[in-house]
Amino acid sequence: MAASRDTTNLKKVEELPHYGKGVYKWQIRFSYVDPLRGGNSYIKKVHYIGTLTQAQAERDHLRMYLRQGLDPDDYDRPHEDARDSIRSQTPTGQNLRSRAPKPDPAANPTFRDLFPRYQADRLTQDLRGSTITTENRVIEDRILPYIGKWCVNAVNVKDFQGVRSRIYRDHIEQAKEPLSPATLNKWLRIMKGYVGWCCSQMGLPHHARDLKAYPKPKKKRGTALTSEQADLLLAHLKEIDSPHYPLLYIALYTGQRWSTLSALRWEDLDEANDTLWFRRSQYHGEVSEGSKTGHIASAPLKPFKAILEAHRAKLEESNPEGLALGWVWPAEARGEKTLSDLEHSGMCVYNSHINKALKKACSKVGIPSVTMHDLRRSFVSIALAKGISPTVIKGLTGHSEEMVGHYHHQSTDAKAALIGAVMGNDD
Repeated sequence: MAASRDTTNLKKVEELPHYGKGVYKWQIRFSYVDPLRGGNSYIKKVHYIGTLTQAQAERDHLRMYLRQGLDPDDYDRPHEDARDSIRSQTPTGQNLRSRAPKPDPAANPTFRDLFPRYQADRLTQDLRGSTITTENRVIEDRILPYIGKWCVNAVNVKDFQGVRSRIYRDHIEQAKEPLSPATLNKWLRIMKGYVGWCCSQMGLPHHARDLKAYPKPKKKRGTALTSEQADLLLAHLKEIDSPHYPLLYIALYTGQRWSTLSALRWEDLDEANDTLWFRRSQYHGEVSEGSKTGHIASAPLKPFKAILEAHRAKLEESNPEGLALGWVWPAEARGEKTLSDLEHSGMCVYNSHINKALKKACSKVGIPSVTMHDLRRSFVSIALAKGISPTVIKGLTGHSEEMVGHYHHQSTDAKAALIGAVMGNDD
């Protein structure tokens, strides 16, 4: 009886007469249900050498292999026991075109399916709002695009080994700039925590537990300006009428984080009580109460009132949309768009352009280059050099959550003396 001429999913690549009559190199290609992803995946470059009948059998063996949830990359490796057991179940030349049913989402949830439950569970725990916001954004934007379609009960540790390098590579391609190891490792920690939670919900072992962190370079110490260097920097920014001068002045003389400064609103200027409040912070435009450590800081308004009034007068001339929305530092126009087009409601969310201006100004006056966060470091360094109590400093900067009990005992006069000392006032 002649062999079946069924060549579904088979393609002749080349004839190999030296192997014998009717022997070809075949390409096996077809769609199959991948238990890992819970959907169809396409295989097109599985090669086999043999006759048509042998190629048909190999195609059917491969189908059986994949439907058992085994890794297609392992098929060509020396796993002969698995392959032999599959071969014994498959008649030679039989065409198994029927597909296995797709996994039931309720019984085989993907990592994306479980994400809403994870979000609800985190809200029941004693966590800061900023922590939950950061986790949710990283999982949704950075993790689920890679593992979201994977079924939780089908993953193993090998599935996560390539995720780390893919995240790093894709970020460089999209952002056109390197991703710091610290940021990548933070994303990996969040991913491991989420995967562990999902596995625990399914009663499975935590397969991503042993995923190693990205190698860190030798840690670079931050830069702190001296009092004289800070004076030179601010004098230069004022002389060139830099639009960033008011922001950098307040940053240097309050020691606040960028996330807190950028969320400052005009309603935070309490003239009746001579207080400048730092009540909120933002991360990628998501605003939450308090700083990233949950601290609500305050400073005397008097040292900054004149600078803020002059800043507002300039804003009213250009009238950016963020001003009407109440932000002290509204987004600036960049080409045809503003940052508010990214649904950040007119707020200046990122500080890369400010850091560039800082770097240029430092170069002009001949002092070490600093970033926005280095101004916070400089504030603490100058204050300590002038003999200010660390407890008073923490009361303004909110450096340590453990010191929250001390914050409420610091008077406005003590904080005014702190700011005056850093500014160099003797009175």
